[in-house]
Amino acid sequence: MLEQLLPVRAWSNEFCTTPLATRTQGDTIRIIAAEDFTDLTINVPVGGTVTPVIPSTGVPTLLNRGDVVEVLVDAPAHIVSERRILVMPAANSWDHDMQVNADPFLVTVPPTNAWMSSYTICTPPQEDFATTYVNVLVPAAAAGSFEINGQQVIASYTPHPCAGLLYAQVAIPPVQGMHEGHMLNAIERFSLIVYGWDRYDSYAHPGGLSFCNTPPEVLCPYKMTITEGELVPNLLLPERSQIVDDFTPYENLILEQDGPLDMLGTPQTVFPLSAGTYTVRVQATDTGSLSCSCTTILEVVSWSAAHFAAQLASPQLESSVWGPYADPDGDGLINQLVEAFGTDPNRHTRVPPFHVNQLEDGSMHITLQRRVPPSKYDYILERSSDLQTWT
Repeated sequence: MLEQLLPVRAWSNEFCTTPLATRTQGDTIRIIAAEDFTDLTINVPVGGTVTPVIPSTGVPTLLNRGDVVEVLVDAPAHIVSERRILVMPAANSWDHDMQVNADPFLVTVPPTNAWMSSYTICTPPQEDFATTYVNVLVPAAAAGSFEINGQQVIASYTPHPCAGLLYAQVAIPPVQGMHEGHMLNAIERFSLIVYGWDRYDSYAHPGGLSFCNTPPEVLCPYKMTITEGELVPNLLLPERSQIVDDFTPYENLILEQDGPLDMLGTPQTVFPLSAGTYTVRVQATDTGSLSCSCTTILEVVSWSAAHFAAQLASPQLESSVWGPYADPDGDGLINQLVEAFGTDPNRHTRVPPFHVNQLEDGSMHITLQRRVPPSKYDYILERSSDLQTWT
């Protein structure tokens, strides 16, 4: 047994898989999500098929932490997500396509940020495994530079759905009676999977992985609920401790945000959003051009829904409980005034939300409690000498 499971910190959000040599009916690919609200996209070339295995009802596009998806893919695939995932192709049993020189294995695919430009591998002797292959996935401009033990490899490359890449299945002839080391290199970073077949037997492992740079880790609250016009702390942009990168200092990260709000660099503010559900995405990019993002669901509820959620479904309670002219706590302030003054409609307000003090010079000092702007209410100070005419 060879342990290949990577720590979650090393999972990533972009993977490129390639078909296994000699297998004619496709390979099973297992995908595991590290976080809730993980989106998933699987792209294959025209003519390729993605058949759901787990769940069998269809390929989900949104996963939660620990969810496992398995699909049968008969073509190269580009697998992407905004959040961290782990991708592991599995060789199917020999009877999947009646290939007696085959057996199941599960191999970790190197994420694109973990590729290297040089690998050293060891292949087993011929009496242990009759055939050994390497699946090479290389930038098109570097395909001609791919070498094994200093010799250029003339391979039959095929375009890959990962943009600008070509792949090939290259056989490495085994040596009788001994393990043999090989050096594989190219002028650019490339992906390498090593595997072999024998009668009802198999093995596989990645050629190597580089952990010198992994994407930033960005943690967002999964959901926030606010009331229209509410003063909201800047929670959508994670705290410094919730953005981690092993390559770039925090102050050098590029932070971006998509959605209806611009909260970057704002300690707290009020957002004039109408009631509804919004999606906000925060992305961090390090100096190695690797990025990771997180998405928050922002639910904005009306003032009535925030205070009378259970009663709104009862129209007969509009005049006495949740309507704009109702006074459910009996303090003399109707709901419309309670909303304007920012008090609690379900708690009796004994002290008026405004105060008037007569100063020694005859002027008046008026203190008014109100909702923090922006608000749907205008606050206008008027005076009258007869309580009839106001100016």
